Amino acid sequence: MTYVEFFDNEPVKNIVSCLTMKPDRVVLVGKDLNPMQKNALKYREMFLKRGAEIEFLCVTVKKNDIDDHIAKISEIIQNYDDCMFDITGGDELSIFALGIVYERFGAEKNIQIHQFNMNTSAVNDCDNDGNVAGNGIAPKLTIEELIFLKGGRVVYEDECFGGTHRWNIDDEFISDIKNMWEICRSDVKLWNSHANILNNIHAHKSRESDGLLTVAPILRVNDYLKRHGGNFLFDFSIMKSLYNYDLIKEYKIDDSEIVIKYKNEQVKRCLTKAGLVLEMIVYITALEQKDVYNDTMNGVCIDWDGLVEEYATNRDPKNEIDVIMMKGIVPVFVSCKNGFVDVEELYKFNSVAEHFGGKNARKILIATSLGEDVQSEYFRRRAKDMKIRLIEDIQNLSPDKLAKKIQNFSNN
Repeated sequence: MTYVEFFDNEPVKNIVSCLTMKPDRVVLVGKDLNPMQKNALKYREMFLKRGAEIEFLCVTVKKNDIDDHIAKISEIIQNYDDCMFDITGGDELSIFALGIVYERFGAEKNIQIHQFNMNTSAVNDCDNDGNVAGNGIAPKLTIEELIFLKGGRVVYEDECFGGTHRWNIDDEFISDIKNMWEICRSDVKLWNSHANILNNIHAHKSRESDGLLTVAPILRVNDYLKRHGGNFLFDFSIMKSLYNYDLIKEYKIDDSEIVIKYKNEQVKRCLTKAGLVLEMIVYITALEQKDVYNDTMNGVCIDWDGLVEEYATNRDPKNEIDVIMMKGIVPVFVSCKNGFVDVEELYKFNSVAEHFGGKNARKILIATSLGEDVQSEYFRRRAKDMKIRLIEDIQNLSPDKLAKKIQNFSNN
């Protein structure tokens, strides 16, 4: 089978048919040879990783020249007897030219035409012959493939500082996250303050055992907090809850030192970074929606040019997205804010989501305490202008309602 794709700036439109069934070759038809050839190499590499060897060919047509379009399309169907045209991408002139060619040779050459709905993944049989790509198989992309198609790369922490962390998600850790979220959502501001104190204790430790038992001089921690406008004040109700949930194994404070022993390294990571527990509850709740999302990641570090350097520089731009989910070919970008959020964060988030997700991306910003002042109203207006869906007061949702909300993130 030969698939013919009218080249589009949205990469997924050029390969959506190949995600449902493996053709022998794909012919890209477009006006600019260089971008087609560059992308053809990328597409071939991606499908090779999937275990599919597909030949990608490029055919150029002259801009605004209907006769050239007709001639080139006619030549393709003369060269290959099994052409399936995908009109998901491309422009009106290309599709108009195809209509003329189909009228002339459709029956003789068994030309097939279809189009994918990029929101629902449904395929439209545009020639009414009952034959469509994949025969009902829904196209799917992974998050790494989505980023790769736009020239970027998901970078992991073993590759560079600040890269994507690889979590060990098991039933016990899922339970730990849910318990942490129950404590957090009862008083978000207090949780954030407490997490910042735990982080400062860890930063000023005098000794540590196996990374879990942290001992810090209380004078050093107090001095640091005072210099940065804070005070050392444990909320013992939170500490008691953490202890009762077995999230910390030991905690002790006297006149000289603070001693804290965490359950494990993953729990420690979540307890010493204020906003992480919100990100994690969204992440694991999305993971549980296996019938909705085919791929989910959190703390996704994206290198824009795909050339990884050990430390980020101005020439090596990176961004982190809190959670990304894939529903087939529909990407959902989620930013989680468990406290104050600056309007500049909207612009950064929107830029990354639009670049790597394209027009089809869903953009969700979750905020637990946006507030009701003038600045908050401006923030809401700007989010609406950028078509970023705001989810506020998520801490007030029950687990079932939270799951339902996250299931609907992929909807328009």
